[in-house]
Parts: sequence; C-alpha cells; structure tokens
Amino acid sequence: MKEAAALFSALSDETRLRILSLLVQGELCVCHLEEILQMPQSKVSRHLMVLRHAGLVACRREGTWMHYSLLEPKDDLHARVIDCLRTCLQETPQVRSDVRRIADCSVPAKNCCEDREKKLPKRSRRGSAPRVAPALSSRSARSRIPKKEGAA
Repeated sequence: MKEAAALFSALSDETRLRILSLLVQGELCVCHLEEILQMPQSKVSRHLMVLRHAGLVACRREGTWMHYSLLEPKDDLHARVIDCLRTCLQETPQVRSDVRRIADCSVPAKNCCEDREKKLPKRSRRGSAPRVAPALSSRSARSRIPKKEGAA
C-alpha cells in the first residue's frame, strides 16, 4: 500500500503530470523539459527527482546532461497509470500545447546538449566558478590586529 501512496503522491502535482505526459512521447533531455515547461532547470530537476523516487522515470547521463524516460511498469497499478497518461491527459489543452512545443524546441533533439555546451562559458562547462576569498568582516579584521600592551 505504501508504494501506491508514493505513486499517487508523485502524481499529485500539475508539473509532474506535465513531465510524465511529455515523457510518454519518448526520452527527453532536461534542457528540452526546461524549454517546453518554461521553468528553470532547478525546478524541473526537483520534480524529476520526485518521479524517480516514485519509480516512474529513469535517467541516464550523457556528458553533463541528464536524459529522462518512463520506466517500464512494474505492476498493474503502474501500468494503468501510464495508460491513463497516454490516453486521458493527452486530451487536456495544457498537455497538447506542451507536446506541440517538443517539435518547436529551439535545439534539435539529436545534438541539444552539444549545442548548449558550446554556448556556455568555459567555467560553466566545468561546473564550478573560480573561487573568490570571502571578504573579512570588521570583527575578524580587528582580531588580527595585535593588541597594545596595557590595553584592555
């Protein structure tokens, strides 16, 4: 029963339903989901994590990019939910609009990640920005000044 509750909990969000409805069409990269849903990567990734933990989606890494797809149903309930996504939700205006955006993505599916990486500055490609030493606070700066003898 706990697995069913986790499954329905994952389905209880509009964004996650939209993501699943898109993944019914086939595997998508996070960059496509960002563009189609018009949401920041952090929000899309958070929803994808919930779907992964519920056993609904699988991911694979390609370079620095993650690609997501639906998992094969593990039981009858899971199969019926996926079937509902394929039939019932595909008729809603929001999902129809999202599915149309797949074809309109500004980056072709085949090389989406390559093209996006070329546009990023070098430091972003490595995943970390150069470190800058933190500014000293006035308290820490004072503690480094030697005290005069006899001063309290």
